Amino acid sequence: MSEHLILVEQIREGIPSTAYTTLAQRLGISKTELATKLRISPRTILDRRRKKLSAQESEKMVRVGRIFDEAENVFGSAREARTWMNTPQRGLEFHRPIELLDTDVGAGYVWDLLSAIKYGNIW
Repeated sequence: MSEHLILVEQIREGIPSTAYTTLAQRLGISKTELATKLRISPRTILDRRRKKLSAQESEKMVRVGRIFDEAENVFGSAREARTWMNTPQRGLEFHRPIELLDTDVGAGYVWDLLSAIKYGNIW
């Protein structure tokens, strides 16, 4: 099975809730702030009894993680990626990238800007 199909199955089954905490730490924001940015109820996401996230929550976490990984790749460090993710960007009409990741379309917009920066086609 390909890496992509394995990831699809993991999302459907729900990724471990610990991934949420790890992602918030990587992004340098609080768990509550991450929940708010992704339009997930902070109360639901912080429920310690939950072992796994729902498929919808898992998909959002994976999406943000993949974009953050790409930002690290483009900017060369987690610190620079965090700064970029939390700073208004001209190429995103002065929105912060983290604010657009709650939807697939917004994430695509952020991914496109990262690709443009990576290949020198900054808009």
